[in-house]
Amino acid sequence: MRAVMALSGGMDSTALLCRLLADGYEVSCISYDYGQKHVIEIERARANISYLSDNGISVKHRIVDLSGVMGIFHSALTNEEIEIPEGHYE
Repeated sequence: MRAVMALSGGMDSTALLCRLLADGYEVSCISYDYGQKHVIEIERARANISYLSDNGISVKHRIVDLSGVMGIFHSALTNEEIEIPEGHYE
């Protein structure tokens, strides 16, 4: 069985990756670098893939660079001059 998934590096996508691997899937992951200020998730995705590899589990992982495209958007996620809003998601 084969699966392709988006891997942000956060808890949800990492848990899904582990579940797919536990269920016997061969997994390929795609992460997106859109110039986000919060790059720790991509760093965590890389670290998790490295950890799996060091323990004999092969996962294909590609990081797609979308940073050039995202410059056309006005977003707190990518613009240092705009603060990221805080609070509940409700």
